[in-house]
Amino acid sequence: MIKVFFLFCLIISDLLAFEDKNISNLYKQSVDQLNSTISTNNFIYTIQLQSFKRENTNETSLVLESMKLLVEDQDDLYIYPLGRYDTIRYKKSFSKDKIYEYLNKLKQKDIFKDAIVKKVPKERLEKYLSRDKKNDTKDQEDSYQFACIKQQSFEFEKLSSYQYTNLLNQADKYKRSSMIIQSIESYEKLFASDQKNNIVNNNLFFLYGLSNNWPKAKEKFCLLKDLEKLIYSYALGALQINNPNLNEELNEVINEDRSGYINLVMAVFYERKENFSEAFRYYKKAYDLNRSDSFLTFAYARVCEIQDRYDDAIFLYNLILQNTQDENIKQQSLARIKNIQLIKEIDMIKRKLIEEEAKKKREDR
Repeated sequence: MIKVFFLFCLIISDLLAFEDKNISNLYKQSVDQLNSTISTNNFIYTIQLQSFKRENTNETSLVLESMKLLVEDQDDLYIYPLGRYDTIRYKKSFSKDKIYEYLNKLKQKDIFKDAIVKKVPKERLEKYLSRDKKNDTKDQEDSYQFACIKQQSFEFEKLSSYQYTNLLNQADKYKRSSMIIQSIESYEKLFASDQKNNIVNNNLFFLYGLSNNWPKAKEKFCLLKDLEKLIYSYALGALQINNPNLNEELNEVINEDRSGYINLVMAVFYERKENFSEAFRYYKKAYDLNRSDSFLTFAYARVCEIQDRYDDAIFLYNLILQNTQDENIKQQSLARIKNIQLIKEIDMIKRKLIEEEAKKKREDR
C-alpha cells in the first residue's frame, strides 16, 4: 500500500508540474493520434477449455489433438500462453453474446462443462496466432524464462530462525541508512534461505531497481511465482532514479501484467520523457486491464483531462467517488472535478465575450 501511495504521489507531482507547461504542437499531434485509436476494440472474447502448466507441453498438445475430434470447427482451436500456463482456447469474437452462444453449444458435452469465457487483449492474441508453430513454441518458452538460470546453479543456505531474524534486522537497518549495496547483500542471503517471504522479496527487487541492476532481478525471476509484484517493486525503484532503460527492461516482462500496474509505471516513465503518445497509450492499457481499481481510474481520468476530454474525465472521477473508500483519492478527484468545472465556466465566458464582440462589429457596419 505504501508503494502504491508513493506512485500516486509521483503522478500528482507530475500533474502539477505538467499543468504549468505550454502544450506544444507535437503534444497536440500525439493527442489526436491517441484519440483516433481510442475507440477501437481492444479486447476479444474467447472460450477457455483447459489450462496446463508450461512444463506439461506434451500433455497440452495431446489434449489439443483430442479436442479437435470433439468440436465443430477444428481450425478455431488453439493454444494461448498465459503467464506460466498454456491454455486451450476455442473461437474468438468481439461479440460477448456470440461467444456465449458457442459456449452453450459446447456445454452440451460433459467434457466441456467447465469451459469459461475469457476476455483477452486483441493485440496480444493476434500476435500469438500470427506466428508459425516454431516461433510460437519458442516464445512460449521464453515469455517468463527470458533469462532464467537453471535452479540447481543457485546454492541455498538455510538459516536458523535466530540467524534469519538478525540478518533481517541488519538488512532493514542498511536500507534505512541508504547503504544500498550492504542492504542488497543481506537481503540476497535472506532470499537464498527462503523465497517465500514477500517483504524480503519486495525489498530486494525494489533495491535492484534503485541500484539499476536488471540482470540480477532477471536472474531470480525463474525461482518465484508472483512475478508481477516483484516486477512492480523493481520498477518503483528504477523510477526513483529515473532509469533511462526502464521501458526496455519492462518490455521484456510486460505480458506478466494482470493488475495494470506495470503498464502504469511505463506510462509514468514516458510522461516524464514527454513522450505523450506512448504515455497515454500505457495509461489506457493500465485502466483497461483493471477498471475496478480506483487508482488506475484516477490516472486515466487525469490523462483524459490533459487531453481536454473533460466529460470523460468527470465521468471517471465520479466513478471513483462512487466506488472507492480511499479518502485521499476521493479528495483528489473532487478537486479535479472542481478544476474542470472552473475551466469550462471560463471557456463559456470567453465564448460569450467573443460572440458579443462579433455581434457588436456586425452592428457597427
